Amino acid sequence: MKALICAAIFSLASLTAVAQEQPQLSPTVVEFANAMGVEDIIDSTMQQTRDSMKGSIGDLGASLKAKFPNMSAEQSQALDEILGRYIDLIVDSIDAEQASRIYAAAIAEGMTDKEVETASAYYSSPEGQNLLEVVGVASTKMNDYMLGQITGAVKVGQQQLGQELGEFTQQLSAEPNAAVE
Repeated sequence: MKALICAAIFSLASLTAVAQEQPQLSPTVVEFANAMGVEDIIDSTMQQTRDSMKGSIGDLGASLKAKFPNMSAEQSQALDEILGRYIDLIVDSIDAEQASRIYAAAIAEGMTDKEVETASAYYSSPEGQNLLEVVGVASTKMNDYMLGQITGAVKVGQQQLGQELGEFTQQLSAEPNAAVE
């Protein structure tokens, strides 16, 4: 989980740096990004990220509740609210409009205006819209798989890291001059 959170924070930092360098976009490029359904792509990605974080943070909440079994209902609710605010802080830090501009700017850099117009016409057609829908479903399934794998690997990694750090700190504590006083 910590790795996911760190990756999210680093991604946010890089998006912020890129966001500050965005040129003015032509209406054709903005129209194309809209035809591609960039808002839906961003919304879907954000929801998958939120859901993944809820699962991972939920595991943290469950482990804290197990560690403190005498936690009252009010304390349990307070913990859930704290964890929920943490998820919101991270996910809500992404400006969807800015992410859309970054997406459109990348298109503008890689295509001529004529190519953008041709592609926009296609993606605005019923066939293009169907392709976007099919690709969206495939992307969601792929993202779900990848997030599931990462979440599972993080859980295993955290357990292993906790064990290894525990052993490491025990060794340090056993050495007479290991700690600085």
